[in-house]
Amino acid sequence: MSAVVAAFPLAAGADELPWLRPVEAIRTAVDGYIFGYPLVTFDIVRKQQANVAKPDAEHARWGS
Repeated sequence: MSAVVAAFPLAAGADELPWLRPVEAIRTAVDGYIFGYPLVTFDIVRKQQANVAKPDAEHARWGS
């Protein structure tokens, strides 16, 4: 547990945040994952499809 507190300083002051209950923290983390995962995945795919030397039917550099 001390490693978690060291890694996340906000967790060290959890006693000072009475409005942030464990259920709310988990719900917020899940919402962040659900919202952020498609954005990160789309960016990875976009970079992979634009990283080509010669454009073809499915891959091309941005602006070409």
